[in-house]
Amino acid sequence: RDSLRLPTSFFMALLEIFVTVISFIGSIALIFNQIYLLVALGDLSSDIMGPIDFCQGLEPFVIPEYIVQGVITLLYLAGHYWIGFLINVPLAYYHFNMWFTKRGQKRFDYTRIRRTEVIQHENKLAYLKLGFYLVLFLLNLYWLVMSLVHHLVPSKRTMVF
Repeated sequence: RDSLRLPTSFFMALLEIFVTVISFIGSIALIFNQIYLLVALGDLSSDIMGPIDFCQGLEPFVIPEYIVQGVITLLYLAGHYWIGFLINVPLAYYHFNMWFTKRGQKRFDYTRIRRTEVIQHENKLAYLKLGFYLVLFLLNLYWLVMSLVHHLVPSKRTMVF
């Protein structure tokens, strides 16, 4: 019966690879979300897109962004990636705060979005988040490669000739 049990290190390796792969895919999705927001803000400021179209087009992406970023933060906690977890906590708190303070309200209000200061604020916020998500992407890429190399490439110590 004991010979059928898999070692604990196997499950830890699976958890580490799972956390890095899901975080990597999530960071890519978050980057594309911010790029879409920046393109839409550019279209709004140059009058290519109207405020109602802008708000209706971007509102469905707000909650998934919050969820994906929160899941990545929780995955870092579960996988013992303390640096990634500590880096993500401030943005996760910001998203959590936005979710509960604006409950029942839309993230983008089409009556306010045409003001120059609102567009500038949203633009700065989108660029900050894009930079944050790019750093997160690079960290995830590094951790993904390191975990795959560590767990899938046999070391010289375990090779038998």
